[in-house]
Amino acid sequence: MKLISQNTIFIFLVLVLLILSPYVLEHFDFSSPSTAKEYKEEGRKQQKLGNDWRAREAFSKAIELDPNDAELFYYRGTSQMRLDYIDEAISDFTRSLQIDSSKSNTYYNRGIARGMNGMYKAALEDFDMSIKLQPKDVAAYRDRGLTKEKLGDVLGAIEDYRKAISLNSQYATAHLNLAEALAQINRYSEATKHYNTAVALNPSIKNEFVEETTCGPIWNDQSGSVEYIHSKC
Repeated sequence: MKLISQNTIFIFLVLVLLILSPYVLEHFDFSSPSTAKEYKEEGRKQQKLGNDWRAREAFSKAIELDPNDAELFYYRGTSQMRLDYIDEAISDFTRSLQIDSSKSNTYYNRGIARGMNGMYKAALEDFDMSIKLQPKDVAAYRDRGLTKEKLGDVLGAIEDYRKAISLNSQYATAHLNLAEALAQINRYSEATKHYNTAVALNPSIKNEFVEETTCGPIWNDQSGSVEYIHSKC
């Protein structure tokens, strides 16, 4: 048996590579980012893929090249927050706002981050600014309501939850938050109505009410609805 020569193997491999080259070029990107714009695009791509570590790294490299792009600090801040680097996220959002103070989303996300750090008064100020810049931001009203509750302003929270629902009546979480706030001021009938609306919009919510209680909402299988037990509250 004759052995295949090395030259024959080499020619065969070259032919294979030539055949495959259009596919390889089409499906694989061998280039690497080199400009702030390219790093930003890479960061956004990694965020969409759920790779916040890589996104954070890409945005950091972009910032080295362009430290005056507010979006870069904003995007890196969102990745920092998802990675639980809350102080760093707050710092990034703050720097973004120093460059461009017109972005409601940046105030909103800094408010979320500050709330996660227990900085409720500062978070409230951020939600106020977010709503001032974007008066129809449903999530901002809802999260401002949660912050007001943390600060003991239940009536103010109720007002914000109602506003969120007026902007989006299908917002199940806002109905749930409103129900819980109403129960705190003993308005059990209205609270029950919103508990049931929340369940109707998102049936999985009823799983929160399956445990027996002597004071609070409970799911009644017979009636197929939430009831509020308050005789021993």
